[in-house]
Amino acid sequence: MREVSLSNQDLDDILEETRGLVLVYFWAPWCGPCKRVKPMLAEVENELAGKFTALSVDIDKWANVAIDRSISSVPHFAIYLNGELQKEFSGAVQKKTMIKNLSLFL
Repeated sequence: MREVSLSNQDLDDILEETRGLVLVYFWAPWCGPCKRVKPMLAEVENELAGKFTALSVDIDKWANVAIDRSISSVPHFAIYLNGELQKEFSGAVQKKTMIKNLSLFL
């Protein structure tokens, strides 16, 4: 998963330029559930290799991005298809739930 260093505009630019499915994972270093989710996300990336792009945003470093997107809890996930937001959800979801959510747009 690629961690991005960005402003809100940078994320918008990345989402507009990236064709296909993009999962944006908002997290924080102090977040226990985020630590549990990260290995699962790596497994999902391996299982669905080449079918989506994963981006990771540390909300402590990039609080403005989280604020602009009204993200109030982490872990938080946003799924984009061709630059358009399709679905958002929060919490330490299970692997099968993550795959199901991504598969809706594959």
